[in-house]
Amino acid sequence: MKKLLLLTFIIFLSINTMSQKTKFISMSPNLMVKDIKASHNFYLKTLGFKLLDQEPKNADAVWMMFAYNDITIMIQSTESITEEIPQLKSEHTGGTLTFYITISDVNSYYKKVSESAKVIKGLEKTFYGATEFTIEDPDGYLFTFAEFDE
Repeated sequence: MKKLLLLTFIIFLSINTMSQKTKFISMSPNLMVKDIKASHNFYLKTLGFKLLDQEPKNADAVWMMFAYNDITIMIQSTESITEEIPQLKSEHTGGTLTFYITISDVNSYYKKVSESAKVIKGLEKTFYGATEFTIEDPDGYLFTFAEFDE
């Protein structure tokens, strides 16, 4: 019994120590897109992101990274990403994934974005204290932008 307790304690310590050493630093979704030029325009012009990088640099890009403050998003052409990850060949863009982004001044941002984006759900006050709206990008990915009451 003592050996079992000691072993359990050692396992607990090793798991706890590992979790303290590993920190998640950031997360940047990489979205498979059908038309990288259309997605590029959407993220730059409609959402107001800035282009950080692209590959290749001097030719038609197959991958791009965008940022808006601390939020980053990558897009990659279907052809390019399915070369890297063949399991994605049978998948389609969009789907059940939604991105939930907390912002300030949701009303102004809604006015700007709703002029050119496909609005899925208009500005709405939720039971959990957020004012939010949802739009769809050219590939069917859903973005909900929310502002919480202070």
